[in-house]
Amino acid sequence: MPMSTLSEKVSSMLEGRTLDQASIFSTVCNMILFPVESAKPDVLASELRIYSSATIRDFRPPEAILDLGLPPEVIARANSAALLGLAIGAELCSSKVESNGDLILTFSNGLALTVSGVSDTYEDAWVLLPAYESEQKLPYSEIHCSSSGEINEYVVG
Repeated sequence: MPMSTLSEKVSSMLEGRTLDQASIFSTVCNMILFPVESAKPDVLASELRIYSSATIRDFRPPEAILDLGLPPEVIARANSAALLGLAIGAELCSSKVESNGDLILTFSNGLALTVSGVSDTYEDAWVLLPAYESEQKLPYSEIHCSSSGEINEYVVG
């Protein structure tokens, strides 16, 4: 499937939703985005699982954190969780999938997050699917970005 089509599918699953929950489970960041009140009733909530990292341009952790001597992947995971927390309650205004698998999310509060399309820890860098809190209707699509930045759609059901 062409990248432009997959990018459009990602946008339709993300944009116009408000980030309601952001949590970290072990080393995976999880975002649940619910439709804003004005959205169509048939639009489902979306879940974005991040197995890589989320960053904002020119962000560097405080020296006090770096001085703890933690492994870089632990610092990256903590940064990702903190940055996702800054977007809670904001509407996701736009999303863009880059050719390397990076997912760029822009929120109504001005925060622009880049979710890396590359992961050296997991099989996937990020996965987008209908949230379990919503009523999933079969069939539904899942968009997976592999650890090497390759985007694929999988239809379930």
